[in-house]
Amino acid sequence: MAQQNITSLTLLFADEKKYNLEDWISLCRDYIQTIDAQKQPNWTTFKFDKAEEFKARGNAELASGNNETAAAYFTISILLEPHGKNTHIYLSNRSAAFTNLAKYDRALEDADRVIALNPSWSKGYSRAAVANFFLKRYDESLAAYQKGLQIEPDNEILKSGLAQVKAKVEAADANARGEECVAKGKYKEALDNFNVAVSKDETEAAYLSNRSEAYLALGNPTMALLDADTIISIRPNWFKGYAKRGEAMMRMDKYDDAAGAYATALNFDPENSKLKTELNRAVQDGFKLKIEQS
Repeated sequence: MAQQNITSLTLLFADEKKYNLEDWISLCRDYIQTIDAQKQPNWTTFKFDKAEEFKARGNAELASGNNETAAAYFTISILLEPHGKNTHIYLSNRSAAFTNLAKYDRALEDADRVIALNPSWSKGYSRAAVANFFLKRYDESLAAYQKGLQIEPDNEILKSGLAQVKAKVEAADANARGEECVAKGKYKEALDNFNVAVSKDETEAAYLSNRSEAYLALGNPTMALLDADTIISIRPNWFKGYAKRGEAMMRMDKYDDAAGAYATALNFDPENSKLKTELNRAVQDGFKLKIEQS
């Protein structure tokens, strides 16, 4: 690419709408890298001012929920000022945008760069903690929140986040204890642990599935069915909720309902041989019941 100058870069900034965001960012990167600072006496001031301008524009887009555009604007700020006094802020803001876009790996990369650039700023640890949380790296999330609170002990956002992660960790530990009890046939103890897990994390379908199984083992299909229906509401595309519903219905001699649940489960896991077997059993038992009642 030919050598660019401040004027050509300014025109490119103004022509943003002519390109898709990725192409525009790529062009901006090429332009910025080919500018000869020695021939542009105002380059230092220009690039800082523009970086701050794009940060402000990115913040506005972030507040409006336009996260792709916000991330693009923060990227321009970073390209202009890769080692500037506010680079950690640009990276932190882009990390937030990536988190909102569920691009948690990229959010974590930016957060780690924030911490490297400014290890005494609590927000870098907060960004890392959030990204790790969504990546289900709870130990790393916990450590990041704790480091942030060492810097800013009264930060309510950090304290709230820490409590949330602790609940996740406690839920996972309780669920693991419950699974160990199931393996030993200790279903009452398993249920107690699964109750703790669900109380700590009501949105984790796997814990509800385990509790539903424990209820069935203890001869309580009504409670097992309640958990199965909750699983379905949380993860409607997961076969296991429908499978648990089918098992509960079988225990209640509601064979048609069981067959319907197993059939739905098979829609989400068509090659599951156990589901096929259970569906056939539900159909056959239902047929036998109808003959007996006729």
